[in-house]
Amino acid sequence: MKNFGRTVLSVGDRHPAPIAQPSANMGADRLLSLRAAVILLFAVLMGTAVGALAYVGGKELALAILAGVGAVGATAVGLDKLIAA
Repeated sequence: MKNFGRTVLSVGDRHPAPIAQPSANMGADRLLSLRAAVILLFAVLMGTAVGALAYVGGKELALAILAGVGAVGATAVGLDKLIAA
């Protein structure tokens, strides 16, 4: 409720709720850092692409899965070293 440009508190609003202040450790309790999440995302995408291409290219399903898993590991290590540089 407003009265001539000033906010008027009703009887129940004698102590309005405090405004939340951002803390210094916001995001410190995350499971993964942003860097790790990006590396894992691109590694899984690359592994999926490699596995799908291997399967479409005529390899058996088991070999295509192994190729995809190997690509995930190699991409994760490569991106880790590339981003750290």
